[in-house]
Amino acid sequence: MTPKRIELDPHLVGRMHKRGISREDVRWLLAEGLPAAAETRGGETRLAKRGYLGKREAKVVYLENAERILVITVMWVGEEKGT
Repeated sequence: MTPKRIELDPHLVGRMHKRGISREDVRWLLAEGLPAAAETRGGETRLAKRGYLGKREAKVVYLENAERILVITVMWVGEEKGT
């Protein structure tokens, strides 16, 4: 079985840079993070995982299908929305 392709939402890349979260951090969260509460928006179920990157906890939100994982956002836990 081949690993799924990981795609980053274009808006996400700027947010990652602003928040100091790397692509490697995102990959680690997807592989090693603990499942967090999923939510449904517009008929799509958004999955989430949480984990510590150093001393801070982060959360990655993504969509997954048979071929790929589309990362929607990644944030520090406790960070206010829109920052």
